[in-house]
Amino acid sequence: MKMLLGVATHPLETDSLATLLRNAQYYETHARIASVLHHGSSLLIVVFSSAIPLIPLIGADTAALTFRMAVLGAAITIVQGARQLFGFHDRWIYYRTAREALRCEAILYHAEAGPYRTGDKNKVLAEALNTILSTENLAWRASMLKNSALPSGSTTTEGRKN
Repeated sequence: MKMLLGVATHPLETDSLATLLRNAQYYETHARIASVLHHGSSLLIVVFSSAIPLIPLIGADTAALTFRMAVLGAAITIVQGARQLFGFHDRWIYYRTAREALRCEAILYHAEAGPYRTGDKNKVLAEALNTILSTENLAWRASMLKNSALPSGSTTTEGRKN
């Protein structure tokens, strides 16, 4: 038996299960990347900010001190600007939420619980996948509009609004 999101699966996967697995891997990978970028940029801001008051302790001339503090101040501005523009925190939350919703559907599907007790399990799973992915796409689009990184009306090749 194969493992799908921590749940044992039958050797015969349906198209819906394959889609679920593909999307779960996508969201897991991108949630991890967004988390690293969010936490890494936060750490850089703390380190750079903490270094500014320590620079005068170096004992260099005034011009060198001013230059070093200006460089750190500019670095803080750039990192914070990237955080705002790319929305690392929001993306991390959106991707993790979608990944967990997919995991929950996989558990219900394999336990034949909830909506999978009766009827066509694969059809119900396909509908659930569509709902989860549509919700994530709407959240992504709202985030892009909020950050003004999305010209209205254009689309990407993946069908996402861009």
